[in-house]
Amino acid sequence: MDLVAFFVFLIIVLISIFVIYKKTQSVGVYSFKALITPTLLIMVGVLNTIALWNDAFGLISWMLTFVLLLLAAHFTKYLIN
Repeated sequence: MDLVAFFVFLIIVLISIFVIYKKTQSVGVYSFKALITPTLLIMVGVLNTIALWNDAFGLISWMLTFVLLLLAAHFTKYLIN
């Protein structure tokens, strides 16, 4: 795994989490449930990136991705309008 790519990926993930948090605050929503779907979608990206870097695309990686996407779809009812 390239160290520079890891740090770039880490910075992008942290910036996206910060932007999502600030957008929910600016609307006035302070509920944890409003942040579940974006958090799960970020976790999908992190999981697949780690699986790609480690050559670990297998059944467990696919199943975890599927479960995270199902949970994210379930919690869309708590998103901000």
